[in-house]
Amino acid sequence: MATPGLTIDDSARLLDHATWLERRLFEVLGGWVADTPEPSIKLALARHSRLHAAHAALLEPLRPDTRDHDVAQRAPLDAGWRTLMSKVLAASSSATRLERLLEVLVGAIACYEQYTGAMRAVRDAPAQRALVQVLADERAELGEFDALRRIDAGMGR
Repeated sequence: MATPGLTIDDSARLLDHATWLERRLFEVLGGWVADTPEPSIKLALARHSRLHAAHAALLEPLRPDTRDHDVAQRAPLDAGWRTLMSKVLAASSSATRLERLLEVLVGAIACYEQYTGAMRAVRDAPAQRALVQVLADERAELGEFDALRRIDAGMGR
């Protein structure tokens, strides 16, 4: 017998969280572009900010719309995510911003992988396909920003 996979409540929580997180990353990365002095980091932030907006737009219509699930509300899975995003927002130097961003991306990837692994191909196919795309993008983003962090650290900033 197959395992049951995600409930509609599980799906709602995950997609609310993912939409919230992707929107926050869009806002934060976009906000950093103006005062980031390093051109390579500035360009990466601008590009990935738009990519997070695209992720939110991809995930938004997949959220369950029932009497029990308010699609107007987006929230993180737990208070730890709000704390983590507060630390991201408090970062002022490029080096600290990149470190905090990498921390968020590692957490997001782990979260999305966990939920994607619990999804069932038939029932959860649209959300699963979307999350697989988001995961691929965020793994690439993690690698790019980690490389930029190492380059920035090598320049003594």
